Amino acid sequence: MDKQDYKIHIVGAGVSGLIAATVLEQNGFSPIIIEATDRVGGRVKTDKINGYQLDQGFQVLLTAYPAAQKYLDYKSLELQHFLPGASIFKNKKQEVIGDPLRDTSLLFSTLFSSIGSFLDKKKKLKLNTRLKNKTIDQIFSDKERSTLSYLKALDFSESMINDFFKPFFSGIFLEDQLETSSRMFEFVYKMFGEGSAALPKGGIEEIPKQLLQKLENTT
Repeated sequence: MDKQDYKIHIVGAGVSGLIAATVLEQNGFSPIIIEATDRVGGRVKTDKINGYQLDQGFQVLLTAYPAAQKYLDYKSLELQHFLPGASIFKNKKQEVIGDPLRDTSLLFSTLFSSIGSFLDKKKKLKLNTRLKNKTIDQIFSDKERSTLSYLKALDFSESMINDFFKPFFSGIFLEDQLETSSRMFEFVYKMFGEGSAALPKGGIEEIPKQLLQKLENTT
């Protein structure tokens, strides 16, 4: 049976569906994508209202993601990069902490912020270094536990966990108790440390649009 005779249907034209179609095309198949809405993207879409670009959901691209590097053309996306840090609002005051080894402008704000103790900041830098030297295969074959128990085992203070790790990673894991696997925490933390968080100039929907444009034999 010729590959063109296979009837392959993909449900949903989100990023996963578009990547599935890409892989199938690379292997000689011509899939059909079934999509309920009027355009590709799934939960990765951008609405343009009154001249503003409004991205749907909590969405940034971590440039270190291996799959993103494999399937996306970063240059044509015109990525806009964020500083390697975070703004935290505590007691009606803005605190900025980050990685001063990657951007020296974050050194003083990180050192003098009330988010975590000096020891917490030292442990955070140590964690950055350790995960940079740990491969992705090692991360996903390592012992698994909750992210919360993992952070407590590293002896981070309760205030550092509650003021930084919980609010930051709750938005990524979509749960606020840090019950997500420590493997996923290490992977995401490593990705933040090795690359940057970025957004396409035209909004997050430029990612699925680019994937769509590369498809040649998909309906």
